[in-house]
Amino acid sequence: MAITDRSRTIDALVAKLPPKEAILHGKLSELAGWKAREDASRTEVANLRAAFKNFVDDKNLEIQKFADRVKRSFHSYAKGFLVEDCSLVWQPRRDTLGQMGEKFDFPAFELNMGGAGFIEPVRRSGPDQVSESQREFIDLAFRMALIDVATGTQSGSLVIDAPESSLDMVFAKRAGGVLAEFAGARDNRLVVTSNLVASDLVSELVYSIPRKERSARVVDLFEIAEKTAAVRDFWDEYKRARKKLLT
Repeated sequence: MAITDRSRTIDALVAKLPPKEAILHGKLSELAGWKAREDASRTEVANLRAAFKNFVDDKNLEIQKFADRVKRSFHSYAKGFLVEDCSLVWQPRRDTLGQMGEKFDFPAFELNMGGAGFIEPVRRSGPDQVSESQREFIDLAFRMALIDVATGTQSGSLVIDAPESSLDMVFAKRAGGVLAEFAGARDNRLVVTSNLVASDLVSELVYSIPRKERSARVVDLFEIAEKTAAVRDFWDEYKRARKKLLT
């Protein structure tokens, strides 16, 4: 009752204030309310940041246990794709979550790679420090390495759009061989989409399939998709190119 009476007394006194003073009192009360909510939000954010830091630290330790296996698998695939000496270095990246606050160590690998102008492999700190084709196959090799390590003795799945457009004829054949080897390991599932191009990458993949299984494992969009004007007008040429590729 004392609190209720005190509240009524304060309300009565506020009602007697001059209009400007009453407005100021209302603004101050509103400001106090916002300040209280801000303090509560800051406390909540601090608790969430602490929980997130524990989560990231745990994941860093967990991922680091498999770092060496990822590095070995990546080196094998990257060497097959690019020939250049490529290696991963476990190097967590320190950054903030959002625009402010403490920094966290996020799990990450850095790339060391050789080149024609280097005596030994050097650190490549960004995608602009490698060529377009190298960038595609570095990314692909890393994904394949993660699949190898994450699946253990089980099979994995990889779906890609054929990156043959940026490869010369020698490396296209090598890339096809590496992908075919990945598909054959532990019965991995590999889905590659490609145009009908004069590239050894696709043909290498097709030839890796036993002849009696090719018709079942190749999805021919010329047969099941709506034909474009180009396909209708140059159907005979497409048929010859397709036959050369698939047989």
